[in-house]
Amino acid sequence: MSSLRELHALCRQMDTDYKIAFTIFDDFTLNGHLDVLKQYKMDVEICLSCYHRYGNVWGQRTVERGSWPIR
Repeated sequence: MSSLRELHALCRQMDTDYKIAFTIFDDFTLNGHLDVLKQYKMDVEICLSCYHRYGNVWGQRTVERGSWPIR
């Protein structure tokens, strides 16, 4: 664990021109933990789901969430 903490500290100090991007799906378990990204210097982009449609196998129906068309 101490090595992992040291690695995290080193990554927070990195000054790069890289960008890290996250695609966050609905009901993503890490949604509440994304604030930690503010501690890093690199550019960050978080892409959120605004529309999805999926088949519900238990209810044998299609579920839609969000708005369409996407703007």
